[in-house]
Amino acid sequence: METGFTLRKTYMNDTPLAHVEKWKDTESDSVGFLAVQSWRNGAAGGGTRICGFDSDDDACTTAINLAKTMELKFRVAGPDIGGAKSVIRYVPEPESVTSAAGYDPKPHKEGVLRRWLTSIWPSLKDRYGTGGDLGVDDATIIRLFGEVSRTIEPGSAAFTDPQQGIVYGFYRDHHEERLKSLRSGVPQPVEEVGLRLAAEAPKILDLITGFGVAEATRRFYELRGQDLSGKRVLVEGFGNVGAAAAYFLAEAGARICGVITLDPDERRGDKDDDVPKRRLCVTSDSGLDVKDLIRARSGTNLGSGERLDAGDQSFWDTPADLFIPAAASGTIDEARLRRLLKAGVGLISPGANVPFVSTDVEEAADSELSVIPDFIANCGMARAYAHFMERWSDSDTVSRWPSLTADVETIIGDALSRIHSPHGPPTGYLERAYRHYIGQTLGPDR
Repeated sequence: METGFTLRKTYMNDTPLAHVEKWKDTESDSVGFLAVQSWRNGAAGGGTRICGFDSDDDACTTAINLAKTMELKFRVAGPDIGGAKSVIRYVPEPESVTSAAGYDPKPHKEGVLRRWLTSIWPSLKDRYGTGGDLGVDDATIIRLFGEVSRTIEPGSAAFTDPQQGIVYGFYRDHHEERLKSLRSGVPQPVEEVGLRLAAEAPKILDLITGFGVAEATRRFYELRGQDLSGKRVLVEGFGNVGAAAAYFLAEAGARICGVITLDPDERRGDKDDDVPKRRLCVTSDSGLDVKDLIRARSGTNLGSGERLDAGDQSFWDTPADLFIPAAASGTIDEARLRRLLKAGVGLISPGANVPFVSTDVEEAADSELSVIPDFIANCGMARAYAHFMERWSDSDTVSRWPSLTADVETIIGDALSRIHSPHGPPTGYLERAYRHYIGQTLGPDR
């Protein structure tokens, strides 16, 4: 029998994709890629990522790797469709423009996104569904999708949600009802949690992925006869995913002992715009007040803290029991893995897809500590879309948070139970997950 990591290498390197297209922006130097692993059952889904990359090849490789990860995530979260990903190598305006007093980068970036959505409209219309990801949130994608759809399909009320490609491609009936359920469910305010974002109740789309990461962590410890009480947590990234995961973990009794993000005060130039060299971090052995950190955020980053140069690794030495990578792909290299292990970390629960810099580092981590697969830990948003599409008849006049979180708990709990080894060491979760889910994806002969 092939090992899980052998299957993963075959899947990532040798399994052909159904579709890859490249786009060049007409008004900037930005370049986009849409990668589709398969049009399984008539549709595919995956978010839109926009950030700086060193090259077009890096952006394309990221799109392909994430599309393959999304294929596995849908095996966990549903619906039974293919995986895809939109990735844009964003090139901002020249420094002569960005350095001007009062410069606002938002119109330029949203212009690139708007033209990208227009270019892939044939897929978005009836077989590809997308949402937010690194560099753009779900609310912005929903708004821009609406603008694009009204321009391309004037007078049509049908094309109003970026998940519509899945609704029309996968489901055979109740299209309008499913779209209405998505439109009312995804942005619904969540009054049940004691948290406010900019003085307003957070929305489901702000919380559900981070909730899933926290729930995967809680369920992991439960399967091993433990709980979250007093567990020390390090969090990388403090956008919707990292902040929400930290909040729900703290509510369950964990101590958030460290958070690290980009430094929002570093001036961005015209190259590597979204990858400043400095980092901002806060640490506390006794635990941080997560609500205060969220209230003080600057965008998706910490609002204040100790500034670290790129080479300063002190954050990674903070004593902890578990680590939540929720910033970007490929942030865990061999050196950071060694530091996390030395600091006491025994569990990695990813809020970001593909958190390891290479398969070798990933395999080493799986042999030395517990790693919850990314496509299980952060499947909350994917499950939310499926939940609202499937439960289209639920009333939109009541809170849908309780039924959604119960659903996410069940989905994640079932997935972890499949790969849990009750009598073995706390390692090998990735190995077992790849063997099960990639074997399922590639077919019974594997």
